[in-house]
Amino acid sequence: MAKSRPIAIDRSAGGTAVDQININGKERLDEGNWVCIFPEGTRASPDQKLRFKSGGALLAVHSGYDVYPIAHNAGECWPKKGFIKTPGTITLSFGPKIEVAGKQASDVIKEVEAWITQERAALPPIN
Repeated sequence: MAKSRPIAIDRSAGGTAVDQININGKERLDEGNWVCIFPEGTRASPDQKLRFKSGGALLAVHSGYDVYPIAHNAGECWPKKGFIKTPGTITLSFGPKIEVAGKQASDVIKEVEAWITQERAALPPIN
């Protein structure tokens, strides 16, 4: 995991956490690496409404890199704060590119949230 150079942030740091994401995230992107941020913040069942956070959208607008949303149903196998994991096949769905040029982070996260929410509802249940 260390070789993937994750961007470790202090979630209680408020605005400085966003600065860490912007600085380190842009550096990784400029190097040609992918940065994966889960705006939902945690795993959840597909029918659960989540509050999307704007850190990834802020990074995208700051860096000028477009966003590719991904929906998944991992919350069915590994519930939030759950130690016990249920066997099953997790489905990932990759969305269309969301361009960030000329947009505010609030607009970007609304597009991301709309696509992921709609797509999560359409994912097959885990057997």
